[in-house]
Amino acid sequence: MSFGANDGKSTGYASSPPAGLQKMTIVKRFDNPGFFNFYVDLLTRPVPVTLPN
Repeated sequence: MSFGANDGKSTGYASSPPAGLQKMTIVKRFDNPGFFNFYVDLLTRPVPVTLPN
């Protein structure tokens, strides 16, 4: 695998991007309290346990 000058950078195209590339999503706002509550909920849920027969 080789790396080029634009690796890790956001690159814009004046016309259509080359085949195989996908559009990106830019996050303009982030719900910090909502994310924190979701994260804590996931970490504190009971873990299902499967007992052997």
